[in-house]
Amino acid sequence: MIQTETTAAVDTTLPLLTQAEHRLAAAREVENAARRAWSQDPRNEARQTALTAAQSASRQAQAQVDQLVHARDRIQATWSQGLRAVREAQGAVHQVDATYALDIAHARRQLAEAIADHTQQRNTLVAIAGEDAVPREA
Repeated sequence: MIQTETTAAVDTTLPLLTQAEHRLAAAREVENAARRAWSQDPRNEARQTALTAAQSASRQAQAQVDQLVHARDRIQATWSQGLRAVREAQGAVHQVDATYALDIAHARRQLAEAIADHTQQRNTLVAIAGEDAVPREA
């Protein structure tokens, strides 16, 4: 019997590139076995068909490896740019936090001053005209 496809299971917990490399190795083993079988009887159509299918599977597996290598390389090439963008965004967040912290502190000081001024007005009014002169709060 001529093996025309890989039957080995690939560990799906491995990185995608490693999985693809394992599939490629298995496809090449199948292709080599099909080539050996075909070389024993090159006129046998079944063996020629099996070899053609195995070669196609090897090419597909190689294309997947190539695609993943390209994706890995592209991501690695832009890694520092992405990291720089994260750091710039973190800096912007810290700057906004600092600015708002200053704004909040300023607003709290204004509130404390307004409360102190109003309390002083009340105390002065009470001193001049008594408690009954203080308007009721709305």
